[in-house]
Parts: sequence; structure tokens; C-alpha cells
Amino acid sequence: METIDSYARRKCALCGTDLDPPDDACPSCGAGTLPPPVATETRYAVPHVVDDDAPSRWPIVLSVLGIVGALIVIGLAVKPFFDNRNETVAIVPDPDNSPTTLAPVAVTTIPPVVETPAPVTAPPVVVAPAGPVVPALVEASCTARGSTDSQGNPISFRPENTIDGDLTTTWRCEGDAAGQTIRYALAVPANVGRVGMVPGYSKIDEFNGDDRFVENRRVTSAVWHCIDVTGAEVASAPQTLADSPQMQLLDVAGFVGCQVIQLEITGATPPGRRDFTAISEINVIAI
Repeated sequence: METIDSYARRKCALCGTDLDPPDDACPSCGAGTLPPPVATETRYAVPHVVDDDAPSRWPIVLSVLGIVGALIVIGLAVKPFFDNRNETVAIVPDPDNSPTTLAPVAVTTIPPVVETPAPVTAPPVVVAPAGPVVPALVEASCTARGSTDSQGNPISFRPENTIDGDLTTTWRCEGDAAGQTIRYALAVPANVGRVGMVPGYSKIDEFNGDDRFVENRRVTSAVWHCIDVTGAEVASAPQTLADSPQMQLLDVAGFVGCQVIQLEITGATPPGRRDFTAISEINVIAI
């Protein structure tokens, strides 16, 4: 190894004579020389020393790896719940005492509870009680104009006169009134068993004694109709009448739920002194 002394000994560049450190010129040829190099301290590499007392990083690394592994296991365990919402997961023990595994099982579908609505009870049908029924409304297809009696008192021949309970008042229509009708609307439907009428003007003039029954036409035949709340005809019954100023009743069948009783005139007598067909009163009897 080269030492500082050997490094410091120089030679003349021209003649090769050894030079001492203090020489600034060759003692042989007199050639000038460069000053000797400055001695420098030799630096040695410092060896790496391992500190056995420094804390190890391996426990931290292993802890992080353990946490990551646990999260992966948990993710795999809950994945079936999100993959199939229609299945549940049951814990099935292994007979070989191996770690417990999760196995999907089919879900038993519970049918939805359907609330059955309470049956709608139809309101009871209100019908007229048994006995005479007074219609609530009357209308006629034909009505004669008003007149006066023998004393000059005004007289009307409205269809309402047939249900006022007074035989001396009447409804009248010009001519034989064939095909003309009087409609009696009931306040509530009725099961009708009998109908009838006084088929003429049943009045004796109290001042001059004139018989209005024979002076006017009288109904000889008619047809009664039962019409329900929908306007449909339920039943009908023909009636033949005697030439008498009395209430003449007719038993009828099938007149159930009648909302309207319609009287249709089909025949009348020839005219007397007055060419009008008259009816003094009618009757409707519920059963």
C-alpha cells in the first residue's frame, strides 16, 4: 500500500533525479519542480452497525394483513344476502367438527293477508203496508176543460179528483177516451192485490136533479198496469165494468213492487147529453 512518505518523494521531470520534499529545483539539472502535494488524511468507510435494540416493524405489518384478511372473510360471508334477497342463510353444523359453513335455504313465502270486505247488506225494501194506498202524484194523458154547475159554480175535471174520496167530483176527457191513461205514482212501492174504480160521473145535481152519470159516457172496459221503480211493466190485468155508479173492485195477481199504477181506458158507452168519458174515483189496495 502506498504511504504518505512514498507519495511525497518526487522525481525530476527532465532527468529523473530523486527530489526531496523541500527541493524546488532539480539538484542535478536545475529544472524547476512543482511544490509537493499537501498530505491529506485518508478516509475510511464507516462500517454499518446493526442496532439489535431497535423495535421491529413486522408486528405492525402482520396486524394490517390480519385486518385485511378479516374484512375479506366478512365480505364473502355476507355476499349471499345481497346476491339473493329471496333466500335466507342458515348455519349448518359439520358432523366432522370442521368449521361451521353457511348454506342457503329456500324461503317459505307467506301469502299476503287479504282483508275480505264485509258483505254489503242491501237496505230492506220499503213497501206500502197492507190496505188502501193513496197515490202521491196523478197525471192524465187527457183532461177536459173546466165548467160550471147549474148554479154557475166553477167545476174542474182534474185527475186528482179520482183520489180525493169524494164521489161527486170527477175526472173527464172528451169523447170515448179510448187509449187514454191515468198514471198513479205511489209514495213507496206496493204489493197490490186489488184495484177498482167508479166508472162514470157519480153525481146528482142538488139544484135541478140532473143525473151526471147518465149524461156522460161511462167506462166499460180498462186495463190496469203495474210498473216498477225502473219503469218496466211487471204485470197487467183487464177489467170489465158494469154500467153502475158504484166502486167496482178487481183482484189482481203479480202486482209486486208497483211504483206506478197505470189505468188505461179501452172502452166506453155512447154519449148522453154530454160527450165526455168520466171516472169519479179509483181504489188501490196493497196486500
